[in-house]
Formats: sequence, structure tokens, C-alpha cells
Amino acid sequence: MRREIPGQAGYYREQASRVRKRAELALTQEQRESLLELAQRWDRLAVGTEPAGLSEKNIRREAAMFARRFPQNPASEAAYCASRAYEAGDLVNFEVWTRIAQAILEMDRKTPRRHRLH
Repeated sequence: MRREIPGQAGYYREQASRVRKRAELALTQEQRESLLELAQRWDRLAVGTEPAGLSEKNIRREAAMFARRFPQNPASEAAYCASRAYEAGDLVNFEVWTRIAQAILEMDRKTPRRHRLH
């Protein structure tokens, strides 16, 4: 059975909304505050400001390091890491690895190819 991959930002916003609804039903002020704090964390993930939501600059740096580590086929290695994270249910790392794989492919497109003359 194959699971559908939700849009990450949309998924995080949906989780924040669910947690806020639970906060409205909280029995104590402490529970309410705790749930609202959790909703804020989901919101920060949606805009990429949590540590797991790396900036584009950090993603490019990680992609370059990964390409040096796996020079033969770095994009497929990053895609493999993404699939392992997805299978483990870790959607945050799935998104990070997917972005790294995309950055590697983008770097490959921007790198000029040398043509051999025969």
C-alpha cells in the first residue's frame, strides 16, 4: 500500500490548525498554553524557520558536501535517503533530503559539461 505524500508546508499548517482546535477544548490554562506553543512550532515548520526547515543556503551547502561524498550519483543517493526517511514516517527529514536531491540536480544543470573531441 502506497501512502500519498502531502505538501509539507500544507501538512504543517494543517497540524497547527488541529492543535489549535484541541487547545480550544483544553481543560486547564496550562494545557491550552502548551498546545498553543505546539501549534506555533508547527507554524514555524511551515515557513521553514525551525532547525529541521533548513534555509536554501544551508540546503545548497549540504548538497555540495553530499555531492563530494558521493561523486558517482549524489542525487540518487540523496533520493534514497529521502525514501528511507519517508518509509520511517519522518516527513521532516523526508522534505530535507528531497530538497537536497533537488539542489544537487540543479547544481548539475548549472555545471557546464565538457565535450570530448574525437
